[in-house]
Amino acid sequence: LLSNMGPEHITHLRGAVPEMFKDTIQHISCEVGARKPTKLFFQSFILDNSAFEGCVYIDDIEDNLRAGKKYSFTVFGFNLEEHVKLSMSKQKIELDRLRNMIFNLNPNTTGSEIYHG
Repeated sequence: LLSNMGPEHITHLRGAVPEMFKDTIQHISCEVGARKPTKLFFQSFILDNSAFEGCVYIDDIEDNLRAGKKYSFTVFGFNLEEHVKLSMSKQKIELDRLRNMIFNLNPNTTGSEIYHG
């Protein structure tokens, strides 16, 4: 989990959804002292996790995706606007659909798109 978060936000999330952090590599900006899309953020992740190959990087900001791609991550753009629309209409993006999109590289999954930058 690579994220730009402050200490209050990450503390809240870890308490509210602990399953999201179980067995997950975490690289949180307030804990590493750098933010995406800086060189320091990505390089410090790579140094701390030398076996990161196969890591999937999902973000809603194109600059962050470009930086991730530059450092050899498999990157996917997440359409935040589409996700909010679906959430507001009481629909959910199913985890299985997201997994299918990631592992089959299917860019047509609702709510997400592959980044070709």
